[in-house]
Amino acid sequence: MDRRSFLRSLAFFPLAAWLGRNVFAADAKADAAVGKKLVKPTDPLPSALKYTDDAKKAPKELRKSNDMMCKTCIQYTKKTTLKGEEVGTCNLFNGGYVKSGGWCMSWSKKG
Repeated sequence: MDRRSFLRSLAFFPLAAWLGRNVFAADAKADAAVGKKLVKPTDPLPSALKYTDDAKKAPKELRKSNDMMCKTCIQYTKKTTLKGEEVGTCNLFNGGYVKSGGWCMSWSKKG
């Protein structure tokens, strides 16, 4: 690459950074406007992890104590309210919303 081509390519970095920032901001606004969906226990990954939206329905041999639920799990973040119910995003399910009282076999204590 000659010097002129190199200098010309440098001119595009600020434009690319500006475009990227605006694309991500638009994605965030779209997520907020549309709202993420609740994770369905019947989807492949949640089903494999035995996810249930009610921890009381979890297999007793896997759920060792009553405090094992999504809201006490390290993967549960960004709490919010959806249709009057407390939900949060789960890192295991690509940031999809899970109910705070849900459970899956990958539960790991927060803190």
